[in-house]
Amino acid sequence: MKEAHIIETADGSSSIHAPQFNASYHSLHGALQESRHVFIQQGLDLFTASNKIHLLEIGFGSGLNALLAWNWAIEHSVEISYTGIEAYPLDPEMLHDFHVGDAGSRDQFMQLHQSEWEVTNHVSPLFSIHKKKLNWPQFELEQQYDLLFYDAFAPNCQPELWEKEALECCVNSMRSGGIWVSYCAKGEVRRMLISQGCDVERLPGPPFKRHMLRARKH
Repeated sequence: MKEAHIIETADGSSSIHAPQFNASYHSLHGALQESRHVFIQQGLDLFTASNKIHLLEIGFGSGLNALLAWNWAIEHSVEISYTGIEAYPLDPEMLHDFHVGDAGSRDQFMQLHQSEWEVTNHVSPLFSIHKKKLNWPQFELEQQYDLLFYDAFAPNCQPELWEKEALECCVNSMRSGGIWVSYCAKGEVRRMLISQGCDVERLPGPPFKRHMLRARKH
């Protein structure tokens, strides 16, 4: 089977092509602009008045969203405790030619990938990262999260991650008032989140995508 490999996207930043899913980790129209729009502008930017954020990401993947979150923490002087779930970790050695644009430094990016799995790594005074290698929703809840980045592969690639059990686990992992954000805008996903006690907004999506979803737990 072919191995995952780096591809360039339209804004000059990199993504990864995953042959087992015949899918890329990020939008080909611009990996960085998609991540920044969906997860930072529609997610973290709601927390500028916070002192500390417990952030859970489903799909650590390329680490681009984590890198953006780290530098957001520095910019806003807000502490972030980040937990990333990833079933298919990438080999850090393959990422030396991965372009992150202005998301952060090369040293930061590699530090995220080289940090030890299954333990908390305090990579800076304002950012800690705990990476867990497992399939969602096989996750023992240790706390509730303020914000959840749902960056799984699309429903046609990983349908099990967009079914009731997986989304219910998302909702259960969030505190009351917690925020869930994803690039996905499927009506079925929206209805399932509403049925599990969330207010759900369909928001303008990143370039070349009409909509995305943001949910707030009651």
